[in-house]
Amino acid sequence: MELNESERPITTLPMNYVYGLSVINSHLYVGATILLIGHSIIKKDFWDFFKKHQATSISGVPYTYEMLRTLRFFDMELPSLRYFTQAGGKLRAEQVAQYAEYSRKKSIRFFVMYGQTEATARMSYLPPEYNSAKSGSIGVAIPGGKLYLRDVEGRQITAAGVEGALYYEGPNVMLGYASSRHDLANGDEHKGCLNTHDIAYVDEDGFFYIVGRNSRFIKIVGKRVSLDEIEHYLRQQGFDCAAGGYDELLQIAVTNPIYKQKIREILIKKFKIDFDNARIFEVDEIKKNSSGKISYKEIFSDYRIGELL
Repeated sequence: MELNESERPITTLPMNYVYGLSVINSHLYVGATILLIGHSIIKKDFWDFFKKHQATSISGVPYTYEMLRTLRFFDMELPSLRYFTQAGGKLRAEQVAQYAEYSRKKSIRFFVMYGQTEATARMSYLPPEYNSAKSGSIGVAIPGGKLYLRDVEGRQITAAGVEGALYYEGPNVMLGYASSRHDLANGDEHKGCLNTHDIAYVDEDGFFYIVGRNSRFIKIVGKRVSLDEIEHYLRQQGFDCAAGGYDELLQIAVTNPIYKQKIREILIKKFKIDFDNARIFEVDEIKKNSSGKISYKEIFSDYRIGELL
């Protein structure tokens, strides 16, 4: 990102959120000025402060950029703005294209990034010049890091277009998980290698694209969501359903469309998931494999976008 001491980022993310802390640390490292403000981006005071102190950058999660669109960000006059960054979940390709077009017109840079807490927030970035041509991509590994794919046998995949488990290697990978203070003495358990639990492929130019998860967690508005927890709760309430999806989109397959309204209420009230981030669609049955487990891949493969009943 070529940061230097002249940068003036404005705080839009909590310090206790790994991405927000990464923004702070990276700018402190180069001796930049950090503009601290407690107001949300939806407040006029935020933008008054932004203009008064000539902020040079904005960082946000997908929800941040959803909000900016409603605030008519594209019509704002922000002459001090040099670049803005997005991480903390997948921004939809059409929105990447919209912000890419805005940044092109304003001669500023828009960085789409991909990361996980386990690798200190950032693992890849999409160079701004590729925002339009590769709007669905997470880009390439950050300097000093390495991304690659493995098949189900653990062999590295080198062919373009072949899906596999996405791995990352770099000095920013955590030592391991700690569930008690005793675990802190375990040393480096990961040896600089992280299984992201994402399924991806790489194109002919070396750019990576995530197509799903091989774990039962997704991110919505920057928050980790357990698909198993949601599915288990809904089944306890008597709904014949299955939960799937990917970052920023929860998908619920149901066998009866009359479940729709009640499930919508549960998602909002209990799990705090806005219905804009959820899709419910009807299936003839909740398919299972020979061992009796739900066949998520078969259920959700035809509903990647989801159908709103």
